[in-house]
Formats: sequence, C-alpha cells, structure tokens
Amino acid sequence: MRPPGKGRTASASVCMLAPALALIGAAACAPAAIALPDAPMKAQADAVAAIYESPTGTIDVANIQATLDAVDARLAELHLDWLPALMAESLLRLAQRLSDAGEPTDPDAGIETDRVIISAVVVVQRVCRGWSDVPGPPDAAANGTTELTAVVDHGRLREDVWGTVAACKTRLEPTDTSSALTVTPSVNLNLSIDGSLDLRLYGPLPRSVGVAKFLLLFSGRLGIDDRTTDSSFDFRVLDGHFDFRVAVGDGDAIVELGATTISLRASNGTFTCDLASRSCQ
Repeated sequence: MRPPGKGRTASASVCMLAPALALIGAAACAPAAIALPDAPMKAQADAVAAIYESPTGTIDVANIQATLDAVDARLAELHLDWLPALMAESLLRLAQRLSDAGEPTDPDAGIETDRVIISAVVVVQRVCRGWSDVPGPPDAAANGTTELTAVVDHGRLREDVWGTVAACKTRLEPTDTSSALTVTPSVNLNLSIDGSLDLRLYGPLPRSVGVAKFLLLFSGRLGIDDRTTDSSFDFRVLDGHFDFRVAVGDGDAIVELGATTISLRASNGTFTCDLASRSCQ
C-alpha cells in the first residue's frame, strides 16, 4: 500500500507505542475513522475558565475580613504545596510520550501539512511512587496509578486533558522545594489522592515541572498520612503564579497568590491584600 502523501490524513499510525501509551483507533488496526471523544467536563471547564478571565463577583470592602477568612479556608483545601507539581509531572510524562511518537504537544501550534496528519486518542498510565522505596519497579496494586487521556484531532492537540487517579500514594520531601510549583516549604509527608482530573492547557505541554500552564478541576479525596477528606475545587497555574476561585456574595472572585501578598480580582476591581496584617487596598 502506498503511504499517504503530503497533507494526507490517517486515523493513526500506531496501535501501541509503549505499555504506558496507546493510540486507539489506528488505521493499521481498523479501517474506519475513529470517533474522537470530547472531554467529559468540557462544558464545566469552559464555564470555570471564563470566570478566571472575568470574575463574576464583587468585593465588598466593608466586609473584607470575611472575604479574607474565605481565602484562608480555601487555600487550606487546595494542597498547593504538592498537588500542582504532581499534575505538572503527569503532563510532562504525557508530553514525552507524544513527542516520542512524533505527535504534537502544543494546542496552539499549527498543523504540519508536510507529514501524515494523525487523529488519535492517547492514554498515558503511570504507577505512583508510593510512600517508601522498595527494590524493583513500583507496584500498582500497592501504590495506585494515574491515567491521563488526550486527543490529537487531525494533527492538533486539543486543549482539554482528563483522567483519574486511583488510590495514588506519593511523598513530599524537603528536596522537593526546588520545584517552582510549591507555595510553602516542604516537609516529609505521605500523601494520597483518589478522584477525577480535568485539565485545560494554557500553552504547550511542559518539558519541565516549573513551566506548566494549566487549569485543574478536581473532585475526589485527598489525604496526608492516614487522614483523608473529600474535596472538590479548581485552581490555575499560569505564568509562575497560582490562582483559585473564592465565593463572594454575588459570584466568584479570583485569588492570585504572591510571595507575601495576594490579589483579589473581582468584577468591581482588583485589590491587593496582605494576609499577615489582614488589610487590602
């Protein structure tokens, strides 16, 4: 059979690139074109992303202390000292798998028409590192797994990536403080995560943890040692800072974390606040 010529399309060129990467619906495996799935939470991700760009709530300066209390409470739930780095690491592995397969890693990149144009569903699975070092490869049954799904649609990577974490155990160690995606000094902690992940990419898949740009919607359980709690939240990592939503009386404001201050973006303006002195201007 003659290979596709310049600009020709194929549903995929490989069925299984590695144990951790599957391109489902390859032309060599099935002649029919594959039906590409949409991200299961795409509509919600669209709505949440819109709020990050244009907050819906207003800041009541006369009631700013209650807003700061809500910020403190929300910040404690987000696990920003380890969860962003774990998500960025998973995206980094996805980038490596796609790159190894010669597939696009940037949703904003143009389509290369001088090569076979691929459509594919890409699934990357990873065994979590666990709470202790043991000889040999990590055990999925003991340590849990993460799984991410991405879609290459006619040669272009879609911006939405989704997946699950199943009883994933990992560690936070003092050496992890080198990561650009931590907001507090690290200590030795045994961490666990179990739930659903929906990510919106704001740039290319990262080649290092510190340059990741994404919005995360999470629903499930998070734990430190043997203490776990149900959690449902979202946060955004963009241009070296963290953002998250906080509910106010008439909608949502966006909190942007700085080194010593925070900014509250609302529909009625942006306010710079010092959490130590609990004052805003």
